[in-house]
Amino acid sequence: MNIAIIPSRIGSKRIKKKNIKLFLGNPIIQVTLENLIKMNLFDKIYVSTDSQKVKLLCKKFRKNNVYVPFLRPKIYSGDHVGTRDVILHSIRKLEFNKNDNIFC
Repeated sequence: MNIAIIPSRIGSKRIKKKNIKLFLGNPIIQVTLENLIKMNLFDKIYVSTDSQKVKLLCKKFRKNNVYVPFLRPKIYSGDHVGTRDVILHSIRKLEFNKNDNIFC
């Protein structure tokens, strides 16, 4: 299975709440998800977020196999947490099959 994990933190310092800011009339997270869905490369798309607002925005893509199964804990949401740590947290939490291909 091809699986995408999208990190989407709400606490950006440079652009406040950037993942829910409008870009071409839609929240950035929505633009990202729509593009990933159009690519038709992924069986499932998971969003790793610390935001209830991002989770709610993603809910409308459930029929397209987009999931937000948990809110990311604060320990993985700080300014100095790297993408690698966020992705590894998701992989451990979701327990993928050893044959799954994981993309960020």
